Amino acid sequence: MLIQILMSIAFAIFLYFKVFRKKNSPMQNKFQIIVTTIYEYIFLTKEEDRLEKLKFIHEFSPRYIRLKFWKIDYVIVYDPELLKKVFNSQITCQRPFRNCFQLEKGLLASEYEYWRYSRKHLNIAFNLNVLKGFIPVFSQYTDKVIKEMEDNLDGKEFDLYVPLTRLTVRSSAATILNVHGVEMASYEKMIEAIAVFLEIIFKRMLNPILQIDSLYKFTNLHKREMKAREFAISYGDKLIEAARERKRKEKIEEDAVDENGNAIEKKEKVEYVIDQLVREDDKFTNQEIREHILVLLITASETSNKFVATTLIYLAIHQEIQKKVYQEISEILGDEDEITYEHLSDMKYLEMVLKETLRLLTPVPLTARETLDKFDLGIGRPLEKGAKIVLFNYILHRRRDIWGRDANKFNPENFSPENVSNRDAYAFVPFGLGPRGCIGARFAMISAKVETARLLRAYKFNTTLKESQIKMGLSLTGKLTCDHLVSIEKRS
Repeated sequence: MLIQILMSIAFAIFLYFKVFRKKNSPMQNKFQIIVTTIYEYIFLTKEEDRLEKLKFIHEFSPRYIRLKFWKIDYVIVYDPELLKKVFNSQITCQRPFRNCFQLEKGLLASEYEYWRYSRKHLNIAFNLNVLKGFIPVFSQYTDKVIKEMEDNLDGKEFDLYVPLTRLTVRSSAATILNVHGVEMASYEKMIEAIAVFLEIIFKRMLNPILQIDSLYKFTNLHKREMKAREFAISYGDKLIEAARERKRKEKIEEDAVDENGNAIEKKEKVEYVIDQLVREDDKFTNQEIREHILVLLITASETSNKFVATTLIYLAIHQEIQKKVYQEISEILGDEDEITYEHLSDMKYLEMVLKETLRLLTPVPLTARETLDKFDLGIGRPLEKGAKIVLFNYILHRRRDIWGRDANKFNPENFSPENVSNRDAYAFVPFGLGPRGCIGARFAMISAKVETARLLRAYKFNTTLKESQIKMGLSLTGKLTCDHLVSIEKRS
């Protein structure tokens, strides 16, 4: 609720300077304006308009908004210079609302000291060689969805989010958990549990009453959360045991020799994330592995499908851009079916398109940090220990003083080499930057490139949606307020 109040105050400032002051309205009492706007924003504004109403705040409060009252100290930041300070300071490397997540051993909500220890050992699971090994897996599951989408070649529009959610579920299960085929049914229940979990977390983050554990445990939300957690723990433990069994078999195979006593040559294999964590069993307990895996699944399953689906919606709206991307993919791949990392590296325009999608509809529209000690952000009085800093990527990515007058329009040229070189590096932070940036950022970009390239190679995408209809709702992982409606044509 505090975050919503802060946003309401920001919107009130916007209304005062933009509307009431210009129109010389008799309602000149600033307090009345702010109270009225807070009420209207929280209780009367439609969900799909909440973020839309805030995107011009920077024009009237250019860098930040601060609410300090008694022991409460909240700052909303959407300025590159201030973000740079937050991202790169150890004092602001801790995340708040940890009791809402209850994942003390996961990267998302663990305390700073444990996060620093575990991140160092988790990096090996996301190094470039490992990610290169995932490319055939992404291709395999994309091709399955392409085949299934043939049922939609009747010219009618359908919700693209549905098949792309299946794609994300399958590819994340395969690459993170080494789960394939018939094992997928149980994993889909895990994804349902994660969706419940995220919905409840977000409600708790916005409501200070629900953040009081002694009260929250008596609510129906708590019962739903516990049921979802129990399934996630049970299923996670089964996956870990399966990974340990694979590890035991690997040890036997490593010691195997042929009839002449020579070591048998090992075949190259995909380094699935869960198998790598289990090999580090001197570093991580079962609880730690389970919570790390759960965090990775949350970030993968709740963002990748939206990312690719929304990119294809924008390309369906902007046919000339879709044509340009398709031409680039065709020139690079030629008659080859297999996509390699080198191919992906050459797809420069596709990367520009994907980054533009991330700019307008960033997977996480706002994140937060908590100060571990007194911290001078350069905005007047220093922040005390425990202050909350809300990093508002959604506003940052739509600032007209940074992105131009058409900041709200889809334009991949925003990421041309020339434009990137003339812009502050901290003006675009979809995955965060600095030491606590998203560990899966490169995973997300590689998977999105593979999936988008293969889908565009198979189908031309069309839509009756207009760009003005593409709006993001206020949620923990940003999602559109409308369906991803497209029709498809098979490419010759």
